[in-house]
Amino acid sequence: MTLAEGASIQDLRDQLQAAGYQNLQVTSSQEKIQQALQESTGSSLAMTLVLSAFALLALLMSGFVISNTYRVQAATRAKELGLLRTLGASQKALVRMILTEASWLALFSSLAGIALAYGLAFVVGSTQNLMVSYSPSAGMIALLVALAVTLLSALAPARASRLVSPIAALTQQEEVHPQEARSSRKLLLIPGFILVLMVLAGALVSGSALLYFLATLLFAVTSVLVFPRVLAPLLKLATRPAAPYSTVQLAQSNIDQSPVQAAASGRMLFLSAAVLAAVFTGYSTVEQTFISQIEENSPYAVSGQISASAQQAESLEDQLKGLENVTGALVAPLAGQAQPSGQDQVESLPVYAASAQDYAQVAPSSLQASINDQQILVGLDAPAEGWEDGATVTVSGSQASVDLTVKRVQTPLEGTFVSPAVSQQVSGSEPLTLTSISGNSYNSLVLVKLEPGISASERQDFVTAISQVPALSQVQTGTVYTLIELENQMQVILLSVLTLLLAALLVSLIGIANTQVLNAYQRRRAYALLRVTGLSTQRLRALITCETLLIAAGSLTLGVVAGSIGGLLFLQVMVTEGVGLSYSTNPLALLGIILLGLILAWAAAFLPANRASKVPPVEALRVA
Repeated sequence: MTLAEGASIQDLRDQLQAAGYQNLQVTSSQEKIQQALQESTGSSLAMTLVLSAFALLALLMSGFVISNTYRVQAATRAKELGLLRTLGASQKALVRMILTEASWLALFSSLAGIALAYGLAFVVGSTQNLMVSYSPSAGMIALLVALAVTLLSALAPARASRLVSPIAALTQQEEVHPQEARSSRKLLLIPGFILVLMVLAGALVSGSALLYFLATLLFAVTSVLVFPRVLAPLLKLATRPAAPYSTVQLAQSNIDQSPVQAAASGRMLFLSAAVLAAVFTGYSTVEQTFISQIEENSPYAVSGQISASAQQAESLEDQLKGLENVTGALVAPLAGQAQPSGQDQVESLPVYAASAQDYAQVAPSSLQASINDQQILVGLDAPAEGWEDGATVTVSGSQASVDLTVKRVQTPLEGTFVSPAVSQQVSGSEPLTLTSISGNSYNSLVLVKLEPGISASERQDFVTAISQVPALSQVQTGTVYTLIELENQMQVILLSVLTLLLAALLVSLIGIANTQVLNAYQRRRAYALLRVTGLSTQRLRALITCETLLIAAGSLTLGVVAGSIGGLLFLQVMVTEGVGLSYSTNPLALLGIILLGLILAWAAAFLPANRASKVPPVEALRVA
């Protein structure tokens, strides 16, 4: 519509409100444009935050891979580093040498990655007719971030290499672990753990979202730091029942001899499992919370207006009651319309007839009132003005009118109801027919109630069943349709998140494979001695694979536990006042994370195990 000169959109709203059109919303074109811009900006910001979070996760995983690679490489180059020390190289010179090497590798790798990204963007833009913006600043930021991550990751191994004694490095030791500062790190974990408990207690008492966020952050950091201290005792406890000198015990012995390497290999799987567990736990909890809120505010699986004769209504009701998972069904005829007495400007409502016994089959469990001849039953979804509890309304039908007292309940009912006796008085035996806003005529209201807690597949089967009922072909309202749409949308979001997590899993897989290759090379002398003492090629391969699987099993289990707790903690940040979370977990999904991680770990150990088992013992002893 076009406003008169000098009139404003607010004047129109005030006039409509005074005329009784409380539910009519009027929006100007300028407001629509602003709303669209706000929605698009909010969506872009949300997408940017999500992508940034996964980019940080991928960078964190890459940092662990780089750090572990340089740490193992420094140990394998112990003789070379010791020789440089004996020739006069200072400790700072060794650190500079390793960091310079890391810088050049990071520079060339980053440039190759940036070129690949621009190339893929060009190909996608050309094939999909998309406008692609090639931002030099984005490439420069990516290069600087990659250099910073690489240098920070290589710094600790580089500083550790300067502590290697030249005499110890020139011996046949296969691994040198500086013990400096480890006791102080252990002591720092105790106050850190106490701080997490204190912040969590404060969040539980106050309900502050900020404290919950801080507790989540501290819990995540503490979990990563505590993980290496927990992994080794957990694996030792789990392998205690194994027979002496069995493959499992030999694998556990290798883990005990190289706890730092074991923790470095498992940390990547731990983080991946924790993030996946947090996502699945959050998804299950949010989904269950939405389902509970929807079912609480709209208790009917199907609710809609139809046109049917008395005989058709009775047949339809029996047919609906016979469907699987249906606990109650009601086809209520239209008795008339109700208007608050003396308030013609207030919106009138259609009124349906149902006996107390029939309505009890579909009534919400929280309903504390029933239908009688002196009252009209009104739900929370009815307008507030004129429909207050105890108010008087006039019910008008095709034959007469009658005044009734409003019985308003604090539960949505999807309609207003009177007894069959009142319906007979105002409209006789034939239901009244009205026309909806969409232009369809109707004379009955259909309500269907399902068993609580049914699965998504059972809901879909129910929708398929009622879609074959001709009278309900146009009815697509109710919680069952809302829940199916919600589940579809959440599944799309979940698949998008899991697709992004694939990058982190691939980095984790590469890191594990890289670590195992370096470990196999570093332990070539020990493996050669085992071969000389009679260990077969197959058992050596099984030993390396078993060690990897043990580390993976412990890391994945700890990651799933930590991720589930962290996910539930983070959800508390988004809790709004008056809405409680319905906590839920998906045991099958969590078990699937562990199984998938074990498969990836086995795949990562396959090549290193084969390569180590094929090295001749004499050659390994000679090279070592």
